[in-house]
Amino acid sequence: MKSHRLVTPTTLLRWHRRLIARHWTYPNRSGRPPIDAVIASPVKQMARDNPGRGYQRIQGELQRLGHRIGASTIRRIPERLGLPPAPVRRGHRLSMEDPTADCIRGQLHVETSGSGPTQK
Repeated sequence: MKSHRLVTPTTLLRWHRRLIARHWTYPNRSGRPPIDAVIASPVKQMARDNPGRGYQRIQGELQRLGHRIGASTIRRIPERLGLPPAPVRRGHRLSMEDPTADCIRGQLHVETSGSGPTQK
C-alpha cells in the first residue's frame, strides 16, 4: 500500500500547515502610510518661504496645483522639520476687550447732522 502513495501523510500535513499559516499571517503594516515626497516637498518649501502662511492657505495652494491633502497632514510636515506654527490671526473684527478698539472706533465714527434722507 505504501508504494502506491504519491504523497506521504507528513508532506500533506506540512502543506496544510503552510497554507493555514499563509492565510492567517497579516502583513506588517503599522500606522498610517508615509506622506508622499511629491506632496511633502512643496509643503516644506511653502512653509519655509512664508512662515506666516497657515495650513489652510497651503492646502488651498496645493489644491490649485491638483493635490488633495488635509490641513492636519500639512500641519504635521512642518512639525517634523521643527518649523514653528503659523501665527494665529484674530480676524478683522474689533474685540470689545481690545484697548485700541475704542481709539479706532472713535476715528471711524462719522457725525451726521440730520442732513440725510428723512423718514415719514
